[in-house]
Amino acid sequence: MSKLSKKYKWLLTEDPYYDEEEDMFYDAMDCIPTGWVVSFGELFCEEMDAAIKEVGFENEFKIIQMKEKFGAMRCYVTHDTPKIYDIIRKYEVLSENICSHCGKPDVAMTDTGWQIPLCKECFEAYLNTNLKYEDAVRGRDTMSNEVKWSQWRHDDTLPKGGEWENCSQDISETAERIRKAWEEKSKTES
Repeated sequence: MSKLSKKYKWLLTEDPYYDEEEDMFYDAMDCIPTGWVVSFGELFCEEMDAAIKEVGFENEFKIIQMKEKFGAMRCYVTHDTPKIYDIIRKYEVLSENICSHCGKPDVAMTDTGWQIPLCKECFEAYLNTNLKYEDAVRGRDTMSNEVKWSQWRHDDTLPKGGEWENCSQDISETAERIRKAWEEKSKTES
């Protein structure tokens, strides 16, 4: 169980396959890549908690499922409002350009048979493959600017401003907070 699920009880999800000797709940944050939890886990939980409390769902709200799918975070919940949907959608979009292993922002989607955003360092360290990183960032230079979100995005920067498709929030402020947190973390580690 993460420190986040101790603070935000709605992160605890009932496990339909538990047996009596196991805990019947699991932490939804354990179901997404570590890099995303490190990068935006706290921000996501803070925003969701405020939205949940705003509409009085504190006792009913639960995450049904949280996972990585097609290189982005997916989150399914019991109660949805436009604000809750926008928060989920914002972090789905942001996750597409954050390394799933280390949390580094502004990385490209790689394709090694599994599409996932990875920085070059994590690609080389974690994947035992004959592919070159540049080859795994398939189509980054060849895809049209007209590509819709539902198709693969292969650029290597977090969205910089304005509303992002089907998301009524300007997500540039959150993207900038993620970048600054990463820079601070990098400075302290060197």
